[in-house]
Amino acid sequence: MTSGRLIGALLATCLVVTPILAQSKSVPRDQLAVDVVTLKAGRSLRGAVLYRSPKGDLSVAVSRAWLKQANPSDYEEKASADAQSQREAWTQTRDRLTSLLETAPDQSRLAFLYRSELDRLEELLAKDEPPETLFLVLDLPAASVGKVTLATPERRRLALLAWQEEIPDVETRDANSLKQILVKEGVPLEGPLPDLSGRLPAQPQSEREWAARLALVEYALGRPLDFQGMGSTIVQTGADQPVDLATVLPRLLQEQVGSVLDDLLGNAKPAGKPVDDRELLKPAIAAAEKAGARGFRVTRLQLNAETSQVRVETRFVARLGADDWQPVWAAVEQADGRQARPDQETQIEADPQLQTALKSIQSLGLGVEDGLRQAIRVGAATMAAQQAADGRFFELRERYTRRLDGPRLPVAE
Repeated sequence: MTSGRLIGALLATCLVVTPILAQSKSVPRDQLAVDVVTLKAGRSLRGAVLYRSPKGDLSVAVSRAWLKQANPSDYEEKASADAQSQREAWTQTRDRLTSLLETAPDQSRLAFLYRSELDRLEELLAKDEPPETLFLVLDLPAASVGKVTLATPERRRLALLAWQEEIPDVETRDANSLKQILVKEGVPLEGPLPDLSGRLPAQPQSEREWAARLALVEYALGRPLDFQGMGSTIVQTGADQPVDLATVLPRLLQEQVGSVLDDLLGNAKPAGKPVDDRELLKPAIAAAEKAGARGFRVTRLQLNAETSQVRVETRFVARLGADDWQPVWAAVEQADGRQARPDQETQIEADPQLQTALKSIQSLGLGVEDGLRQAIRVGAATMAAQQAADGRFFELRERYTRRLDGPRLPVAE
């Protein structure tokens, strides 16, 4: 799982008088709503795993209230280190923004954001003590980690909602009791995950992480650069433009007809050659360099005519250094083209740009109506998958451009 998906899934995120340690023993880990990280030293941490590096290093968000109660001496040490780390992060970001403002156009949206953020950071640095955040972030080297027990997405949702509502003892209650409390207080359990990234402390950012954040900021407030494609071909498109179904539907029907003929004739379909990711991105990188862009978004569609499955992958690629372009976030959405989606199907049939394509398919003669109906359903599935992928990207864009000192955007060093 990518970082941008992990963060996006954990953070997008009755009083009990029983002592916390007694509660901890009474609730099995597989019934908790939080992640549990057992350290080799023996003790454990409860919260939300934000990121796990390929080497096994962890970043874990733990609530101040839980750590203060579970281990007061450790809390004092971590809280002191956090205050110093936040001040370092604010100073670092302030200096970077000051440098950026020397070249940013005065009336641009970017300059407005940079000046606003600079003012906010100056105010924070002027305070004697930083405001306390709900969470502390603990960075754990792989060598110190013994076992990691992740909560299921359903249970994790309950924890995020409970933290958002400031329900006490989230870390030690079982998921069912949290659910009962949330229902009793009228908190909706469905819908988007709460985004608790604003409750995380600021942390210093490496040059590569800062470069990735600037790429997202410039994409959001400057001129966004987007590419779309199928298979091994991608082309530049307008920002957030939907997949061109006028091209997709005839191609899909042709593949369906070809598949049927292959089955009738007993022809084995040769395996497709895997797409070389570096070669695929070359045209997009060249266009981004020519435009002076720090990053771009690329969306690829994969259709399986035999199973009517749709796969939409969207990625954000950023320049992290000279000639160093790397995907820093990715999401995949899949949809079943056999499922009826009346609203999207009606929209496809009524779209003037698609009517020509549909008429050309119908002109092929008798016997294509069933294939045409299935092609439209796959088109509707494509729309649904892309809308879901777009939604996840918009959440990412909002989360990492709201404030420039956080939350962390993990990038491989």
